[in-house]
Amino acid sequence: MNEVMDRLLKHYMNQDVAIIHNNEDGSSEIVAYVSVNKNLPTTKKLEEAFVKTNTIHKVWWKNEEVTTMFAGNACRSTSVGDVVRIDEKKYRCEASGWKEI
Repeated sequence: MNEVMDRLLKHYMNQDVAIIHNNEDGSSEIVAYVSVNKNLPTTKKLEEAFVKTNTIHKVWWKNEEVTTMFAGNACRSTSVGDVVRIDEKKYRCEASGWKEI
C-alpha cells in the first residue's frame, strides 16, 4: 500500500520536463524526461533538470527521476546550447544561466 501511495504522491507533487539536446548537424531530439518538484520556481526546475542529466558520480540516465528517450546505449550530458521544455516554454542553457526562447 505504501508503494502505491508513494507513486501517487510523487505524481501529484512532480512534473516532467523535457530535455532536448541539439546535435552537431543542426537537428535536435528529446533525450529524456526528468521529474522535478512542480512547486519549485522555474530557475530551480531548470537547475535540477540540468544536474539530473549530467554524469557526476554515475551515468545520468541511471538517475531514478530520469526517463530516457535516446536511442543507443549512452548519451552525452546536457550542456550549453541544449534546451529544457517546461510546459510550453523552452529555455536554452547558456554559459551562465538560462534564456527563455
